[in-house]
Amino acid sequence: GSADCNGRRLTAVYYLTDVPSDTCGCHLRLAVARGTYDVSPSTDSLVLFWADRRTPHEVLPNASTLQRYALSCWYVDLDEAPGAPARPMPC
Repeated sequence: GSADCNGRRLTAVYYLTDVPSDTCGCHLRLAVARGTYDVSPSTDSLVLFWADRRTPHEVLPNASTLQRYALSCWYVDLDEAPGAPARPMPC
């Protein structure tokens, strides 16, 4: 329902920047039933997770001076968010 989500159902994060070390930070921390899981921002990797309250998440601070880039997209349920901009997928 709308209390669970703002219409976003699925989050996709695609990492674009090469990370020289696991200690550089910017990990995606996912909170799941078994605890927390840190995802390293590895180049050319895709992370998918539920976008509602089932998967609280945060991005940990950047521990280096390197710039980091990622692309985030959401699958939106238009029944829950009828005001969301909608564009048909090209065939």
